Amino acid sequence: MSSDITTIPGWRDMTAAELVAFGAANPQTAGPYPVDELVNWLRENGLARYDTNGAWEGLLVSIAQNGQAPIAFRNGLIDMLSHLRNPKSVQVDTHLDSYAPLLGALLASTGLSDEQIAEFYERDGGRKYPLFASQAEATAAQAAAILREAQAAARGQISAAISLADAARFTAEQAGSDGAACVAAWLAKVSEVLA
Repeated sequence: MSSDITTIPGWRDMTAAELVAFGAANPQTAGPYPVDELVNWLRENGLARYDTNGAWEGLLVSIAQNGQAPIAFRNGLIDMLSHLRNPKSVQVDTHLDSYAPLLGALLASTGLSDEQIAEFYERDGGRKYPLFASQAEATAAQAAAILREAQAAARGQISAAISLADAARFTAEQAGSDGAACVAAWLAKVSEVLA
């Protein structure tokens, strides 16, 4: 359901609390949401559906018409529902940062269960940024990502050392040099690269 921590800009320099807050404030999807999938999910979860006349009805319509709901949320819902009704619409840009406030308010204010929210993301390939349940989980993800990067760097150094060995071996063979001296020089270079 969540993406890799490295998708968060500046993840390496963030505290665990900042990572948790970032995930909560950025509920964007990994990619654009197909209109048909979103319409089906809204209907299946009792949020909005077409009535017999083809007009929207349901909880989201009630929120959009409620004068007590924040104006930005109401307007965002109206725009989204209008976009979903447009026959030319193919996708909803729920992956864009500009969609985060509407998406966050929609998921938080409609009484959806964790399972319903998980299904929302599963239908569209997951979250753009990971959501952490705790600071400990964020710290563990950060440490694991740093370790993966260090391992990748070490693999790169080993690959470079192997390339040096191959080059030394080839040079020795071509020049008719003493193979033992080339291997000793190569081992010294490998030790230097890996230090």
